Amino acid sequence: MIELIKRNINFIAWDNFLNPYVYRDISIGLIEILVFVSISLIVSYIYISKKFKYNSLVEEFVFRTTLGISTIGFSIAILGLLQFINIFSFISLLAIFIIFSYIRNKMVFNDLFLLLKQIFIKYKWLWILFIINTLPSLLPVYRYDEMSYHLPYVMKWFEQGKIFVDPTMRYPLYTFNFHCVELIGFFLNSTNFNHLLSWLTGVLTTFAIIAFLKRFNIKKFIIYISALAFFFTPLVQRYLNLAYLDVPIMFFMLMALYSIILTKKNIDNKRLVVSTSIIVAFFVGIKMTGALFVPLIFILIIFKQKLKKTILFLIIFSIFGSIWYVRNIVINNDPIPPVLNIKFNKPDIYWSKKDFQLQMNDLKIDRGDSNLLFDFPLELISSNINSYLRDFPIMGYALLYPFSLILLLYLKNEKYILDITIFTTYSIAVWFITAYLIRYAHFIPLIIISVALLINKIDKKILVNKYVKYVFYLVVTLLFFTSKPLFISFYKNNYSIKIPYSKQEINKFIGYGDSSLFNFIDNMNNKGIKKNSIIYTYELNQYKYYFQKQGYYIVGDNFRKCSFNNFDDNVKKNKLKKFLEKCKVNYLLIVTSKFNDIEKFDLVIKYKTDKYILFEL
Repeated sequence: MIELIKRNINFIAWDNFLNPYVYRDISIGLIEILVFVSISLIVSYIYISKKFKYNSLVEEFVFRTTLGISTIGFSIAILGLLQFINIFSFISLLAIFIIFSYIRNKMVFNDLFLLLKQIFIKYKWLWILFIINTLPSLLPVYRYDEMSYHLPYVMKWFEQGKIFVDPTMRYPLYTFNFHCVELIGFFLNSTNFNHLLSWLTGVLTTFAIIAFLKRFNIKKFIIYISALAFFFTPLVQRYLNLAYLDVPIMFFMLMALYSIILTKKNIDNKRLVVSTSIIVAFFVGIKMTGALFVPLIFILIIFKQKLKKTILFLIIFSIFGSIWYVRNIVINNDPIPPVLNIKFNKPDIYWSKKDFQLQMNDLKIDRGDSNLLFDFPLELISSNINSYLRDFPIMGYALLYPFSLILLLYLKNEKYILDITIFTTYSIAVWFITAYLIRYAHFIPLIIISVALLINKIDKKILVNKYVKYVFYLVVTLLFFTSKPLFISFYKNNYSIKIPYSKQEINKFIGYGDSSLFNFIDNMNNKGIKKNSIIYTYELNQYKYYFQKQGYYIVGDNFRKCSFNNFDDNVKKNKLKKFLEKCKVNYLLIVTSKFNDIEKFDLVIKYKTDKYILFEL
């Protein structure tokens, strides 16, 4: 037992708590997020006045913040598409929003202060928990997707002052609503801000679960068990402080449903209808799978409502929700490229059938001999990066979800249960149909809410004896937090890594112990490699962010004309130089150990180390 305690104590990187720079940088990051949330709340007053009666304080905080973030995101998208991305345009935009809000509500700043004060005081213990969880946000950009395309794309927009199509990116055409919000991190020159943006959406999701369940008069104990179960879910913790889309999608998926229910309860409030249309449109434009939710959204908003009262929603939602899809059609004749072009044998600008098949194969799940019905539920709570779901698990509430369908029996007494059940089930179906890797289980908050509603119903309708209730809630709590290993084993990982600060420490951290590539990148300018040079990096595309940060642009990926497979074919045919010329690059960078006969390249060596060689064309 003593050894176990010692191991857990030694597991923590205590140096972080003794480093003043850690406290400085967390403070700066949180101040930036606070300012961002404050401006988002101010923006919301353009739509919704103080007179509107929310069900609870937390509902007002979450709904207004969501509305503000969505509006800011769309505004940046429009600026980018009009080629006006710069700090002056951004500040002017915020100033216009603040002025409009002040005109609408002269007490906007007083209302903002009171709302923030109340939300911080009322939920102070939760805020302490959330803030403790910000430590990993200080880590450098180091995970594959944020290094290879999420942040590099946004960085290019920032540098060139416009949103444009970059054919060298993994996904040249996509839906970029949340990426537009991440541009703010580049205005602030803060990677920490972009990591904390994801953290913020995790915090807001936790509060949204609380607000949602409060609206349905769920018992306080169930509310907090549900909210904490989401926050401590190993999968959520894994992506909470990264510049990925997964936690933001969880949040906006939940808020899309929440906003629709709120609007249906207040369908005559035109400003609320407009607000909901903006939030729901933002959700469908974060990731292209959002397009699959459009039919469901139309059905939910129209169902049992007078069509005239929903026309306003449908118009605004269609305009803002279609921005990226219309752009994709204009450029490539496919709203969700390359899916429809490939399916209907139409030419696609950026993808071939072979590339598309490679992508689909990468997403394909091989369950081996496991049984979907019996083994899959256990896999949900015991998954790891080496299992067929390929990531950290969710928790026991997932096993309880099927039983929540019992709630359908209470449709007559409980309005909107049908909306919740349909939306949740539909989300799960989309996951199964597209790619049911556990990382894409963005419906986690929805199933937690469904299970919480079921537990509350059981408490009211079945349980009478208070001792039976105690046992029942003990079992429910254990089930909610069940994972293998226990969630706490994943949670403590947040505190196990020492935050690197020196250049050498950072390079070593990004390279997982090997700093040689990043030392190479840092020395390229000293070796006469001009900024803005275009470099073909063979199987090093995951480090695109760091090349771009030093002023170099990267070509080379798993797909398209300049793919690694095509590179290999041209090496075999002794046509490498022509291939690289077609890719319009100035240099080629390779890992020395991957090639035996570099003389066949017929290229001039510009810079060489033991591990890497940079050729000049």
